[in-house]
Amino acid sequence: MTPTPRVVRALFLSAALTVASTGCTSTETGNPPAQPETGLDAGRITLFTIPNMGDPFLLSGMADEALAAGGTLRVTAVETDLPAAVTPIGTSPATFSIALPAGFEGWLRLQVIRADGERLGPLDVLPSDIALGAVEPLPSPLRDCLSVVADLALEGASEAIVRLQSDCPETLSFEAPTTRLGLVDVTPAEPFELLPGRRVSLTVGVGALADGQEDVVLLVEAGGERRAVTITF
Repeated sequence: MTPTPRVVRALFLSAALTVASTGCTSTETGNPPAQPETGLDAGRITLFTIPNMGDPFLLSGMADEALAAGGTLRVTAVETDLPAAVTPIGTSPATFSIALPAGFEGWLRLQVIRADGERLGPLDVLPSDIALGAVEPLPSPLRDCLSVVADLALEGASEAIVRLQSDCPETLSFEAPTTRLGLVDVTPAEPFELLPGRRVSLTVGVGALADGQEDVVLLVEAGGERRAVTITF
């Protein structure tokens, strides 16, 4: 049987994404106030506390019906090691609602997975300090200057190579890579810097992971602000 490629999806708050080697398409995932390529609009999303409940937060809203109807919404608490939460998106209207577990606070990454399996760009949000129950999209200072090329591992292969290329004007300072479920090893395992115009490679020991089973999270500081790169295996 001919081995089929493992799908590796790199998702950015603020960078242009390039995935090479096996015919995957490029997407761009900057976060201006309106981000139609995500299928989401922060102005149509609410996040409320649920009093006296085991799951303390209720995230709900409406997605773009043409892009997201019948798909699912994946929610990640970026600064934690909690596994992502997933909820279905309705068809008409394309609404969603999910009770988030304790710990899903602060920086949330929302991503639509269409009914056909295509993953749209992520929308990163924070709870609003001004309007009760509202969320605010995060800015995107790295847009168009950071890219990722992933050499996709084949079924049965033991590792994948992920290359980060920076065309940003400043040095990018990455925190130590973390894994959402702790199912893979990443090298280098310590913090690193990426100079303008340079490239760095990460080796990820993917083993026999099932598609979409594990996230590698890279938090990066640029211009005094933290941004995220998440890579889903």
